[in-house]
Amino acid sequence: MKNLLENIALRQLRAKAQRQNSPLSFGDHFKDANRVLICMPVSAIEFKSMAHAITLFRHSFPKAHITLLHPQAIAVPANLTLGFEVVVWGPGDVDRVGRPAKALKSRLFAESFDVAIDLNVSAHLFCMAVTVESGAKVRVGFSHAERSELYNFLVRPEGENIERYPGILLAYLGKGDRPS
Repeated sequence: MKNLLENIALRQLRAKAQRQNSPLSFGDHFKDANRVLICMPVSAIEFKSMAHAITLFRHSFPKAHITLLHPQAIAVPANLTLGFEVVVWGPGDVDRVGRPAKALKSRLFAESFDVAIDLNVSAHLFCMAVTVESGAKVRVGFSHAERSELYNFLVRPEGENIERYPGILLAYLGKGDRPS
């Protein structure tokens, strides 16, 4: 039953993403981004590999208000999140299908986002739903079949060490140097 509900949720997200898509200049949009949402990885292994890169986003978007959506199940040192708004989510923030619950959406989406970045390497319905429902014109994530219709900017860092993925993503966005 849960798979059926997840498939319905994905279909609804695809329809919403298609309605949001419109031609835009990525370079200008990244340069002028005032509000950035970053969905931190849900997997502890992916989170550990990505956590060091949080500061890269602060340097890449120095004037933007950056919100980190952080899973409650994973502890993160407070010094890594300085200068960010941190929104922690847990099981009570997920509806029965796996999308963000109404209370979290009203808290998280009180203001619109210009860019939403999903740092999960493997697809996670909750983070995909947050990324689409954020209303951000630019929805960024790592390449995955389920994301291809939801996000309008996908990065394929094939064969690279996962710890280098955030740097590669920012390089593709024109916000950093491509790691050698």
